[in-house]
This record gives sequence, structure tokens and C-alpha cells, in this order.
Amino acid sequence: TERAFRDTGLSHVLVLSGYQISLVYMLSYATFSYLLSLCRAWGGCSLPRVLSLVVSAAFVAIVGVEASSLRAMLALG
Repeated sequence: TERAFRDTGLSHVLVLSGYQISLVYMLSYATFSYLLSLCRAWGGCSLPRVLSLVVSAAFVAIVGVEASSLRAMLALG
């Protein structure tokens, strides 16, 4: 598959980018914020942000740590 994508000039489609990592982060942040809405009643907390970063880091680890994905994770942090 990689060779076919390279031969047709579409290999950039297979690369994990900051956009995909940001999507995972925002989806997990929205989910955790909704599920942990009690934190807001107690004056707010950063737990949804921390859990979202953990989910995003796990996503990068599963997909593969490359230079572009590592830069995106650092930017999210």
C-alpha cells in the first residue's frame, strides 16, 4: 500500500499530522468535559485537559511516533 501511494504521489495521505491529533484531542476533551461537568460546579479543574492529552499521546503511540506527530503532541502540550 505504501509503495502504491508513493508511486502515485499520495504518500502524504498516510502521514499522521497535527490535524488528526488535534481532532482526537478535541473529541476526547469534549467527551471528558461533558462527563466531568461536576468539576465545573466545584470551581473548575484541568482534568478534562489532562485526560485529553493522555488520549492524544496514546493515539500517537499506537499510530507511530514520527517527527510530525511528535511536533503536534508538543504543540498540544
